[in-house]
Amino acid sequence: MSENNAMAISLGVFGSLATYLFIAYGGSLSLWAAFIAWACFFHSGGGVHAAKLTFCSSVFGCVLGWLTMLAMTGMSFAAHLGMPLWGALCVAVSAPIAVLAARVPLLSAVPITMSALACVSAFVLLKGVDMKDAVGLPNMLALSIDQNALLNISLSMLIGLGFGLATERFAGLMIKAEVA
Repeated sequence: MSENNAMAISLGVFGSLATYLFIAYGGSLSLWAAFIAWACFFHSGGGVHAAKLTFCSSVFGCVLGWLTMLAMTGMSFAAHLGMPLWGALCVAVSAPIAVLAARVPLLSAVPITMSALACVSAFVLLKGVDMKDAVGLPNMLALSIDQNALLNISLSMLIGLGFGLATERFAGLMIKAEVA
């Protein structure tokens, strides 16, 4: 079996399993964030190094995104400057931090960091926050996966990374089984 066919079968099996589990048992977890981390793992080449890189960069990106959204929506500067300007200033700080942190080898995957940051932002926006006025802010400090973007997206992305590892392993086993 070709590597491509094995990966296609494996991704179909684990993609459908992940979808089922997230919908049936995942409650508020974000399947889309899991798939993004899964894709980041494969885009980084797969294997142990890609897993470490995806883990560290995605968790860092979630923390950076959470702090950015917390600053954007939880500080009074938005009321004084207006949300568009305040939001732009917050991103003007957080995006360079993602790039500067890339000096650390396990944070060197800036696209993964920015993908995680974007997932946290999307989670907050999907909760119905009106970014013009920061109305409807979920409780970002709650210890609730339903409300806390950091908890939700970090956990979802880490589960997605686990599915990426399982997909890779299963595809490898199918290739080896055919060779034997």
